[in-house]
Amino acid sequence: MRHRTTFVLVSLALLLLGLAFALARCGEARLAGGAATAPVMKPVEFPRDKQRRLERERAIARRAGQPPPAEPARPAGADRLTRALSSPGKDGAVVVEINAIRHAPLVEKFVACEQARQGDGAGALAQLKDELGVDVTEDVDRVAFDKDVLAVSGFFDGLKLPAELGEGEAVGDTGRLYRVADGSGKAMVVGRAGNDLLFTGFDEAQVRAALDRVEGRAPPGPGLPDGVAGGELYGLVGAALLADLLADANDPMVARLASVVTETRLQMTVDHAAALSLDLAAKSPEEAADLARALGGVVAAARAQALDAGDAELAGLLEQARVDADGGRVAFDLAVPGDDLLRLMGCDAEGRPLSPSLGPR
Repeated sequence: MRHRTTFVLVSLALLLLGLAFALARCGEARLAGGAATAPVMKPVEFPRDKQRRLERERAIARRAGQPPPAEPARPAGADRLTRALSSPGKDGAVVVEINAIRHAPLVEKFVACEQARQGDGAGALAQLKDELGVDVTEDVDRVAFDKDVLAVSGFFDGLKLPAELGEGEAVGDTGRLYRVADGSGKAMVVGRAGNDLLFTGFDEAQVRAALDRVEGRAPPGPGLPDGVAGGELYGLVGAALLADLLADANDPMVARLASVVTETRLQMTVDHAAALSLDLAAKSPEEAADLARALGGVVAAARAQALDAGDAELAGLLEQARVDADGGRVAFDLAVPGDDLLRLMGCDAEGRPLSPSLGPR
């Protein structure tokens, strides 16, 4: 299935933003300004380190007979989201904690910047809420997708569906199916289960199967493996999902990556910065070693460019980036400071536009 929705674009953009920014720095002309002689080594806790720290703290608490550190809060029925997916632990799936990302300090600044830039951003959001019946900045909780289904959990009691969809087809206890067309005119199916879950796909049989899994008429597919969940974005990208996501890619480098990597486990955290941990499985130890060398070269070049540009903070974070090959797997950790990401999006460190406001629209 070719996912062509805003949520997927947001998900992938958040995942790749840090790496893409480093890559972009390598291809730019040298920027004016004095070189940074000593990078600022701001400590970074990569997602894999945070996961290990929490696991150690829970193990210590169990041995001491103390309550373990609290798990991240999940809304009631959150597992219904992953039940909608066909085979997260086999073909792969990605989960995005949309609400957590929305309220991360970095994203809060970007939203404030956009509202200031657009002039009447708050009014536009209010109008959208009136049209949809839900507040997209607050009522959407999580998004998950695999090669067959995209699912969205949240609070959709007041959701207003377009009149042309009609009443839809009642399925099971709380489900309804609606047949629509995407932007290119291709037929797709939208499912709804109660007031907390929406999902969509181009294959009606897959959407019906998702509804059956959500309502308990069919068993769920194999879940994500232990240790994958954690952070604001996480998942397992197997060969089938990777092929689907890269189906339209024409870049030879991307094609080479797809031919070498058989599985990717990913975790990303978003707070004042964006930090990414990837575990890539290659087809052979030799290809894993080649991939590690290539990624290490990209990071080294990006750090040199940051030093030339006088960006000590970015250079310091790139200094802490890690690329390790072990057998047929590559562990890759990268973080990018929030100030640099905001600047890339046209905002200063406080969330103010770098260019004049466009005024009300």
